[in-house]
Amino acid sequence: LDVTINNLVVTPLNFVRYNINPNNTGAHGTHPFYLHLAINVPLLYNVLGVIALASFGVMMYRFASNEYTNLPRAQSFVGLMICAIFFPIVMLSFINHQEPRFLIPITLPLILLHAPKLKTGLCSSYPFKERSRLKEMFYSYVLCTQASARPLLRLWYTFNIILTIFYGFVHQAGVYQLAAHMSQQLAATPSTTQTYLITS
Repeated sequence: LDVTINNLVVTPLNFVRYNINPNNTGAHGTHPFYLHLAINVPLLYNVLGVIALASFGVMMYRFASNEYTNLPRAQSFVGLMICAIFFPIVMLSFINHQEPRFLIPITLPLILLHAPKLKTGLCSSYPFKERSRLKEMFYSYVLCTQASARPLLRLWYTFNIILTIFYGFVHQAGVYQLAAHMSQQLAATPSTTQTYLITS
C-alpha cells in the first residue's frame, strides 16, 4: 500500500482545484454570478432564503449608513451565522457553474438564524433609528410580530408543500417509471442476457 501526498484525497481541495478551472466547469454549463443569490437560495429555502437575503441587505444598508451599533458583533453568534451563510455563497458565485446542491452546507446556519422569525415575525422591536409616520406604519403593518408571523409561517408551509409536490413527484416522475420498466425487462429476459441503459 503506497500512501503519499500524491494519492491523498482531500475533498474540499479537489473541489477547489477542479472548479477553479473554467474549462472544467464550462463542460457542465455556465451560469451568471448572481444565480445563487437570485434563484438558488430562494428555490432551496423559499421564505427563509428571502428573509436571509433581506436581512443581509438591511445589514449592508446599516453598515453603509454608519449605524455600527445596530450591526452584530463579529464574535457574536449572529455574526458567525451570517458569515457561515454569505461567505460560501459569495465564494461559490465566482465559480461559473452553479447548482443549488452546492448551497446545502448553508442550511444549518440559515435555519438557526432565521427559522425563529417564522414564529416571532420579522422584527420584535422597532428597527429604525429615527421615527417617522411612514416608518411606523411600515413597522406596524409589515414588520411587527402581529403583522408578519402568521403570514410568514403560512407562506413557508404553502411553498414547501408546492415544491415538495413538484420536485418530489412531478420532476422525478420518470425515475420511477424507468426503474419499473427496467425491472420488467430484466425479469422477462434470461439471466445470461446483458441489458444496457443509455441516458443522455
